[in-house]
Amino acid sequence: MPEKNVERQFQGYALQLFDKVIAKHPEWPLRAHPIQEEERSDILIKDAGGRAFLLVELKDYRNPRFATPYAKEITDQALRYSETLGNRYYITWNMIDGILWDRMKPRAQSELGRVISVAPSVIESYRQNLSLTKQQEEHLLAQLEFALSTVINLEAGKKWEYSLDERFIARVESLINSHLGLISQAVLERYRASAEFRQALIRYVKDEQDWPWPSAMTSADLEDRITNLTKLSLILLCTKAIFYHTLFTFRKGAGLPRLRTEGLNDPQALRDYLWRDYFKLVINRIDYEGLLGEHPTFIDDLPFVSEGAVQFVNHLVENINEFNFSEVPHDIVGKIFEKLIDEERRHQMGQYFTRSDVASLISVFTIMRGSELVMDAGSGSGTFSVQAYERMKAKLPGQDHWERLQRIWSCEIAPYPAHLTMLNMILRDLRYEKNYPRVINDDFFRINGHYQAKVKNPDGTDEYVNLPQFDAVIGNPPYTRQEEMKEVAEGLKTRAFATCSREWPGIKIPKNSSLFAYFMLHGGALLREGGRLGMITSNSWLDVDYGRAIQEMLL
Repeated sequence: MPEKNVERQFQGYALQLFDKVIAKHPEWPLRAHPIQEEERSDILIKDAGGRAFLLVELKDYRNPRFATPYAKEITDQALRYSETLGNRYYITWNMIDGILWDRMKPRAQSELGRVISVAPSVIESYRQNLSLTKQQEEHLLAQLEFALSTVINLEAGKKWEYSLDERFIARVESLINSHLGLISQAVLERYRASAEFRQALIRYVKDEQDWPWPSAMTSADLEDRITNLTKLSLILLCTKAIFYHTLFTFRKGAGLPRLRTEGLNDPQALRDYLWRDYFKLVINRIDYEGLLGEHPTFIDDLPFVSEGAVQFVNHLVENINEFNFSEVPHDIVGKIFEKLIDEERRHQMGQYFTRSDVASLISVFTIMRGSELVMDAGSGSGTFSVQAYERMKAKLPGQDHWERLQRIWSCEIAPYPAHLTMLNMILRDLRYEKNYPRVINDDFFRINGHYQAKVKNPDGTDEYVNLPQFDAVIGNPPYTRQEEMKEVAEGLKTRAFATCSREWPGIKIPKNSSLFAYFMLHGGALLREGGRLGMITSNSWLDVDYGRAIQEMLL
């Protein structure tokens, strides 16, 4: 990946694009000007009277000092320039993410939100060619138009501001985007150079994630897979650090120290420090071994292959410590996962993330008393599990937190979403010592009345229990057809067909059924007499041959 700094060239290009946007709006009496000073590639937007309207502090994210637009050096510099020039609003832009600030607000409240968002691949394309494709340029023009229109509306007295959790998500996303290229490149180089590392990575992908790994693939396909796996590892590291800080905030009695990482420059030493001095401390004093891990796994180790992990972790910890997590909604981690995984990628993985209001509505129709036993089938990040909890809390406010956790079971085949389900359920109430959600990380079609599930007792000991019959089975199963799901383990559809055929011997089930149909059939088989099934589905089953099997089951 080219290392050349293209800050000055990009400044000229961005100036041309700002002029194009302004020319499109004659009602905007603005003009873009370069700031021609040593080591500065900034842009100043002036109004018709020549007064400073908006400062854009532009930096190249490949410069370690300015890896994120939230770096203190860049935000302090932009604030000083704005105070001198007189403009109220300014943007710090690392060529990927542009963050809007209001200098008239107290420093802690001055961040308004992200107004520019460009994919790192687009900027790397510019770095190589010093130009963009027409489609890429049109996207960037739209981003700059949004940024200018936002400031114009603010100057006119209209309100615009990200919520606290949205601002935090934008920070995490920006942090990952700005470091992903460097870290994934180091992983790719290690993969190509070390047979031992290569075998460990393939083993993890196949055994832990249930994803295929072709023995032969193009260089571009390999890079794409390595990048996706590296991104997953960074998200996982973020969620662990966020969870630790959440415990630090809410569990004062545990005596956890504030997360600090300054002064460590070796990535392996930093990894060991995180687990030894923080994550393992949580396990010893509280528990949550299933979430944090007593020792780092292969996916935990992945970011620390790169020297860039040190800067990534330092920036992450700095951002985490700036936020008061007592004010952040509990489902923020699920939102991070939903926003950071590309929609196309989620579709291929068969993972869909449900709006809370939809899951809440289905919970209302399926959980009538508040004391039901509930199964969240294919839980993803746990939206349905969380809404089932909230429904029980509303129906039986006197019910203990531990009781609710015992009554809600979640099943998710993919390790990382299962991890998020557990995390989101724990976050329902961190005051309790008894905080052990019943999350099964397994194939939904393997579980039945004879299935032995490992659960934790109130004292933290493990016990294997038979899966009960449920009063309600809820969820948002994958509704993409099996042949489209490139990342699903081989044999899943075969197991689903065999399971449902055995459970519904009187119903003819076509082998080409979509996976969501199998979820509905198997979910129905897990219900006790009088139980309720509530799932989000595509309406395609009404008009296809396997829809008859679902109708027969429902009737």
